[in-house]
Amino acid sequence: YICQGVDLSGVEIIDQDRRLVKQARKEVETQAQKMLEQGMATQNQTAVATSLQVFYNLGSLHTVVDRVVAGCRATLHQQVRACLDVQALTMASGGSARAPGRAAMPAPSNIPVLRANMWTNMEKLMDNIYSACVQVQHLQKVLVKKRDPVSHVCFIDELAKHHHSDVNIIQAFWDDVTKMLTLEFNTASEHSSFLKQSFEGEYPKLLRLYNDLWRRLQQFSIALSVTPSAGNVDIIPAGETEEDFFAQTEKARQQY
Repeated sequence: YICQGVDLSGVEIIDQDRRLVKQARKEVETQAQKMLEQGMATQNQTAVATSLQVFYNLGSLHTVVDRVVAGCRATLHQQVRACLDVQALTMASGGSARAPGRAAMPAPSNIPVLRANMWTNMEKLMDNIYSACVQVQHLQKVLVKKRDPVSHVCFIDELAKHHHSDVNIIQAFWDDVTKMLTLEFNTASEHSSFLKQSFEGEYPKLLRLYNDLWRRLQQFSIALSVTPSAGNVDIIPAGETEEDFFAQTEKARQQY
C-alpha cells in the first residue's frame, strides 16, 4: 500500500524493488487463487478461508469473489450449451453434421441413439449444476464465518460495503442460473424440433431429473445469516418473481 496512488515511475533507486514487489504479489495471488479453487472443489473450509484472508490482506477480496463466482457461472453456461448442441450430439453419436438449416431434425434412424445420448448429457448437466451450486454455497458459508484476526471484520460484511447492500452470493448465483437455463432451453427448443419433441415426448424423464436435482439442492437450504444486519435466508430457493426453468417444470408437474 505504500506506493498506492503515488506515481513513482522514473525513480530509478526503487525501480528494481517495485518490480520485485509486483512479481511477489503476482505469485502470491496465483497461489491463493489455486488454493481457493481447490478448496471450493473439495469443500475444504481451511483452504478457502486461508486464500480469502490473503486476498483480504491484498485489498482485493470483493474483486476475487466476484470473479470466481462469474467463472463458475460462465463454465456452467458453456456446459448447458454443450448439452443442448444437436450438431455435437449428432457427431458424438456417429452421425455427420449437417448444414445449419437442416440441423433441426436428425435422420429418423439416428433419433433413438441421439435421444439416449441426450438424456445421458442431461444427467451430467444436472450433476454440473449441483456441483456449481455447492461450490458457491461453500464459498458463501466461509465468507459468513470468516473474520479478519486483526480488525475482526466479517468477510461477508466487507463484500457488502463494496456492493452497498447485503450480499447473498448463492441467491444471486441461483437466480442467474435459472434465468440462463430458461433462456438456453427455450432457444434450443425453438431451433431444434428434435430437442422440442424429446422434452415433450419424454417429459417424465425431465421431471425426474428436476426432482432429483431439487432434492439434492434442498439439503443446502439451511438458514445462514448473510450479514449481521440481515435476517436469515434460505440460500437455495428458486426465484419467486420469475417463471424460471425449474418453476415452470414444477408447475407442469402439478398439472401432469
